[in-house]
Amino acid sequence: MNESERSASTSPGSDHPEDAAVFRQARLRLTAWYALTLALIVLGFSVALYLALAAELPSHNGEGSDLQPAQQAERDTSDFTLRRLRLLLFAGNVVLLAGGVASAYVLSGKTLRPIAAALSRQRRFAGDASHELRTPLTVMRGTIDVTLKRERTPAVYRDTLREVGDEVDVMTTLVDQLLSLARGQRTQALPTECDLRAILEQVVREASTLATERSSSAILIPGPALPLIADGLALRQVFANLVRNALQHTPDGTHVTIAAGPRAGGIEVLVRDDGPGIPRAERERIFAPFYRVQTTGADGTGLGLALARELVAAHGGTIAAEESPDGGATFRVQLPGAVAQPLRPVEASRPSDAG
Repeated sequence: MNESERSASTSPGSDHPEDAAVFRQARLRLTAWYALTLALIVLGFSVALYLALAAELPSHNGEGSDLQPAQQAERDTSDFTLRRLRLLLFAGNVVLLAGGVASAYVLSGKTLRPIAAALSRQRRFAGDASHELRTPLTVMRGTIDVTLKRERTPAVYRDTLREVGDEVDVMTTLVDQLLSLARGQRTQALPTECDLRAILEQVVREASTLATERSSSAILIPGPALPLIADGLALRQVFANLVRNALQHTPDGTHVTIAAGPRAGGIEVLVRDDGPGIPRAERERIFAPFYRVQTTGADGTGLGLALARELVAAHGGTIAAEESPDGGATFRVQLPGAVAQPLRPVEASRPSDAG
């Protein structure tokens, strides 16, 4: 649990008074239902216990004046026992209900805390998304306003349209990633039979243009086919994000290596680079939406790694950032079992060196 989630779980709704009021109201209602359920159970048990014990005591047959001394003594003892039993049951029920209400209040808070934390995360996510969407809109609005202040040459108008078009591309990428992240959080993977090796080869081919622009390289270490049952499109997006992230957030001339193979009943993929690496304190935070490590000043939406984690989790797998043995960063993706029967062997392509 990261720091923001921990604070949300310890003080639900503290950032929003209306959320805190809703949380308290829901907690009191849930406590009342817990207490009512406990009261009915305790009352039913007490009545049953009282009737069962009363049935074991001598019955009160005959009038008081006709009873023999021994019978009267027995009846007095029975009455005394029943009075004590009623008193003990009443006192015990009061103590039990008081403790039950207190416990119900605590348990209701624990029950609702994940919901309150989720609401808090949703609010933060919406706020961050609004900020990220507002930024390119502000840039476009400013560019257009400056251009329209006076007559410009056709070349200036073309430059303005080009700048606006670049910002539209940024917004398109951001919206696409937001939608993908939402789908990754709400849906399960759609498994089909696929070859992870072929998916990685496609990812490397698609990353070749970006790698060439940065004088970097993206290499897939050759190996056999890796058949599995998974959502191929989702996995393609995961590794495309990881490779693109490794190329964009490292200096020019960086070498990115992708290795994949079977590991402990599943498949493990390593995406390594020889860049500056990721500080230890940042390795968990980088998977939070909109979080960026300030390394090379590369642009980005801060959603790629968050989306990758959600899609890997939808497959029941894990993803983690580590330090590479020779420096740089390593992203380790582990996908569980769900391995298909061997596919027809495919011809392994040569390593794709985009540099």
